[in-house]
Amino acid sequence: MQMGKHFYQVVAAKLIDAKEIADLIIACDIEQFGVPDFSLDDLLEIWNDIPMETNTWVIRNEEDKITGYGFLEEVSEGRLDSYGYVHPSDKGKGIGTILLNMMEKRIATYATTYEKKGKSFVWNNIIPALNADARHLLESREFVFQRLHSKMEVVLTKEPDPPCKTGQSIICPYEEQRDGVSVWRAYLETFQDTREFRPISYDEWMEEKNGSDYDKQFWYVAYSGKDLVGYVISKIIPDGLFIDLLGVKKAARNKGLGLALLQTLFLKSYEMNIKRISLMVDANSITGANRLYEKAGMQSQFQLAVYCKKRE
Repeated sequence: MQMGKHFYQVVAAKLIDAKEIADLIIACDIEQFGVPDFSLDDLLEIWNDIPMETNTWVIRNEEDKITGYGFLEEVSEGRLDSYGYVHPSDKGKGIGTILLNMMEKRIATYATTYEKKGKSFVWNNIIPALNADARHLLESREFVFQRLHSKMEVVLTKEPDPPCKTGQSIICPYEEQRDGVSVWRAYLETFQDTREFRPISYDEWMEEKNGSDYDKQFWYVAYSGKDLVGYVISKIIPDGLFIDLLGVKKAARNKGLGLALLQTLFLKSYEMNIKRISLMVDANSITGANRLYEKAGMQSQFQLAVYCKKRE
């Protein structure tokens, strides 16, 4: 494939490419955010859930170097998310356009499938919020800006304060036999009104949450009597601890329970000598989650922009 004076080969990603692709994404992160926000394990985890032959694209230049990478995932029926990366040293050579063209061809297949079912879908493309070239490319293809996601983190430089009082609720470490089904049900209830919610079966939930990076010693639940009313689920990442999910049932909100769950997790993390804790949150969260994290001492590090194209 030729773009201007440059020739490229476009192929599906293979396992042998994993290290070079992860290095490319890390280089993009450092250029955009100042720090890496990705790892080889993250890449392999994504590949476990997508058809690589049809939903990944690797772009190699004349020297056989990987200069671009993109992937598309069906997050849930009716929602498709895509990501594209161009090595910082190869920007301005049309690589991003090639990736978007390949994604659009694949989207056409999904469109046919959804049309046969009489259903609509949304195609989201997620980019660094400050990447002007990516914004202009998407807008030229009729993508519309939807929202921002913030990467927030706290670095614990001293022992955190003890958790605040939570009324009648009691916070305790997660125990799978006692809490597994209850946490899954609480997730379905607490996230059903959020933009990122997708229904999931208990078996699928447990398969996902039993991944090697999920460390259940950093999971906590809150009970009011016999009712599980809150939870926090975390996993280990290369530079610290990542909060995957935090939820509080509506009847138990506005009583400090979310903050207490965070403070309990922070204290455990500090005791285990893990000082950096991070998460991703909708910058305009319907539930005000970003304000809770700020109250807990977390600060925004960078933002991702979500652009979408709806197909009715």
